[in-house]
Amino acid sequence: MWLALFLLGALVPLAHAVRLGEFSWVAGGLLLAAVPFAGTLALVGLLQFRRARPWASRRWALLWGLLVATGASSYVNGLLGGGPEWRTVVLLAPVVEELAKGVGLLLLARFGRVRNPVDGIVYALLIGGGFSLVENTFYFFNAISAELGGNDGVLQDVFVMRGLVAPLAHPIFAAALGVTLGTRYGRRPLVLLAALGSGIALHALWNHAAVSGVVTNLVPHTVALTLALAAAALLRAHRESGDVGERPAPQERDLEERHDGAARVGTTITSWYAALPWYEQAAGTPARTTGQPPDKTRGARTVEDPGPGNVEE
Repeated sequence: MWLALFLLGALVPLAHAVRLGEFSWVAGGLLLAAVPFAGTLALVGLLQFRRARPWASRRWALLWGLLVATGASSYVNGLLGGGPEWRTVVLLAPVVEELAKGVGLLLLARFGRVRNPVDGIVYALLIGGGFSLVENTFYFFNAISAELGGNDGVLQDVFVMRGLVAPLAHPIFAAALGVTLGTRYGRRPLVLLAALGSGIALHALWNHAAVSGVVTNLVPHTVALTLALAAAALLRAHRESGDVGERPAPQERDLEERHDGAARVGTTITSWYAALPWYEQAAGTPARTTGQPPDKTRGARTVEDPGPGNVEE
């Protein structure tokens, strides 16, 4: 089911890329979009320095942002859009896109993957980062087209704004809901609506600043806010590591990596079962549930004790 959903979501951006036709420009846009995406992944790695979240859940979150959230948002925005640009960009897009990203966070929380605020931040970064990767690819494509059409400086302006000034825009909007889901009262309907509404409001304000042309005046404030939020997330992760305890023993980490490595994307549909958010819980292996190494004697041929009378001198 998840494989079908991911493939269905991938059809929308792929169809858009095919319609554009200039695949070299699309590839150039993807290369530029990889710069802020790499920064997002680096922040995710820093947040997990002491305790890594399950690989299957991280991969699922990234695929949700890359394929499902972008595909659904693009389709709905195209279906309901039209009319004044302000209405589409400021009123419609923030609601649709934050709902699409938020559903992925709610599913992760539903199956027990968001247990504290840092969990919510990590998965919000992955979902929002995947969403930004696809969105920025087409923004940079349009900038490349404009640059080659004679509009000098367009690509530079777009890259500075989307790649350097606000690379964490979508992850920050999604993190409003992610952090809330990891708190004690995060599952209450009114609290969830307030968290989702705050993410939508931030998104709408940012889009309004872009449409009205005042976004360049907000560059220092945006950079300062992004750095402050990243520092706050890192500080919370550091405190969480102190609450949880020291880093697990090397043997336990090796076992976890081997277990997760078997669940990586493979060449068969069966391997995609590992993309389910509840994969590790459903698998229930002894190494995962108890932290003990597997019984190496299981399945091996047993040798009966010959007894003291049968031992050769």
